Amino acid sequence: MVIEVSPNLRRELLALCKLKIQWSIRKVEDFVSITRCLKCLGFGNIARFCQNQQKCLFCTGDHHWKECDNKHSKCCSNCAKANTYIHDDNRKTNINHSAFSKEYPTLRRIVTSHKQDRLLDMDSLAFAQINTHHCKAAKAHLSPYTHNNKVDVLIIQEPWRPF
Repeated sequence: MVIEVSPNLRRELLALCKLKIQWSIRKVEDFVSITRCLKCLGFGNIARFCQNQQKCLFCTGDHHWKECDNKHSKCCSNCAKANTYIHDDNRKTNINHSAFSKEYPTLRRIVTSHKQDRLLDMDSLAFAQINTHHCKAAKAHLSPYTHNNKVDVLIIQEPWRPF
């Protein structure tokens, strides 16, 4: 179950660790959505728009996982690629896992980093909301107002009127 709450309520729920909903007790944790590509197995893009080479989930070959002859092996293409840039053998990461495994160290690091970024960002955001009523003078004062009050997110409303 995923629910969206205010930053203050989020902090309180995370501190509780558990939430009672009707007759069940649910573990409370941050929901982190990370875009993953099913074609190249990388991050930040999706297969539909991917321009990269197809990668196998099992052996890191340049073929689809359904066509793999070695489906019993586990090899992470992202960690294997990262290891090519690391010259010290002691610093290389383990590649004996799937790119979608829970033991995937890079994925864990990205999730942890994303959670930390969200903690810092949401706590420090300043919001402002204004209805300008189609007034040019009010719109002219928006930029100085947001600058002087250090507003991060400005929500502007205009009453609807027929054209």
